Amino acid sequence: MADYSIKGRAGASAAEIVDQLFAGADSDFLRSAISREEGRFLEALASRPQVRNTIEVGCANGISSIYICSGISAKASPNHTAIDPFQASHYHGRGIANVGRAGFPFFGVIEQPSEIALPGLLNSGKSYDMALIDGLHTADQTILDFYYLDRMIPAGGIIVFDDASARAVNKVVHYISTYPNYRLIATSGPRGIQRRALNLVKWVVATGLWPIRKILGDATVREFWDISLLQPEHLWTIDFCTMAAFEKTGEFARDT
Repeated sequence: MADYSIKGRAGASAAEIVDQLFAGADSDFLRSAISREEGRFLEALASRPQVRNTIEVGCANGISSIYICSGISAKASPNHTAIDPFQASHYHGRGIANVGRAGFPFFGVIEQPSEIALPGLLNSGKSYDMALIDGLHTADQTILDFYYLDRMIPAGGIIVFDDASARAVNKVVHYISTYPNYRLIATSGPRGIQRRALNLVKWVVATGLWPIRKILGDATVREFWDISLLQPEHLWTIDFCTMAAFEKTGEFARDT
């Protein structure tokens, strides 16, 4: 196992910590790490006035945590929580150490799977102004994380999905885009050439489906075609990014 911890001085700035992490990175680190562009994206969202108390599913070597903590560090009583069951066993506490060296004492890790930690936080009455979902990139795990975080995010709060380019996560992101009480507010990270070519084909197909949609209605057409084909206006946003941020506009009265 490669050592991605920082050997530099304590109290180094967030930018210095990230630079040191990337300077010593190998391919295994880069596969799991968010980019600097995505980090700055998270930092900008966390810097918004209403964001003070934040949470993320996934921590690893702490890059996303450093950027989020940097965004809220100037606020009154900031707090950031990361859920990572592998922080000790796989990452040997490097995420915790790196965030600590960046000078953010208001950071903590819950070393439990998110399907256990999130219900516990909900039951204890926790609420958060911003959440990052960057855990196991399967559809069931992503929607489970969203399910619980949605109940802890008030109106005006933000939920960010990382790895929106992953096929399963992309399906969930499209599904969330249909929620009446969530709106897409920002994206980051351009997609590769293969995805762009595929999206171009999907755009052509979606355009051809327009008359059928008008005749049969979206509810019927949705039984046969992917949701992205029914929302071509999102293809150039959700399907061309690796990170997508949604703002919660209110509570959703679900049908019983």
